Amino acid sequence: MTIRHPQSDKDWNEIITLLSAYRNAYADQICFPSFDEELQSLEKTYAGEGMYMFIATNDENRETIGCVALHHFSENTTEMRRLFVNSSYRGQHLGRKLAEHVIEVAHQLGYAYINLDTMHEMKAAQALYAQLGFEVIPPYHHQPPERLKCYQLELKNYRF
Repeated sequence: MTIRHPQSDKDWNEIITLLSAYRNAYADQICFPSFDEELQSLEKTYAGEGMYMFIATNDENRETIGCVALHHFSENTTEMRRLFVNSSYRGQHLGRKLAEHVIEVAHQLGYAYINLDTMHEMKAAQALYAQLGFEVIPPYHHQPPERLKCYQLELKNYRF
């Protein structure tokens, strides 16, 4: 698996396909209030300062198999967003590898914290975040606590 920035329109379109599958698997308007708008301007959104999108590709067939993003939140905090692995590639620890990649990038960029939110239904994601050292925190950006669980990783506590 190779993790890299999108480099072409084809890459961006494949990310849209992945994220659409993600959205459709959890069709919840409360948790995805601006998702469709984000998809319409995905490349522009993640071309901004402090915004990073990464894709994972299969080294054998070059298929795009996952994605993850970092989204600037504040001076010392970034947000991990849109972590998703194609269903046919799950169970191979690719989500972990993507998460570890953005943790390393956030550290290199000088952030002290990474925040994220996830739906209560996403038990495997919650287990991954706990294994990586994320701790549950109160909602940090108008998230509905009855639908979402929020986490934070203090990077100085992470083992690089």
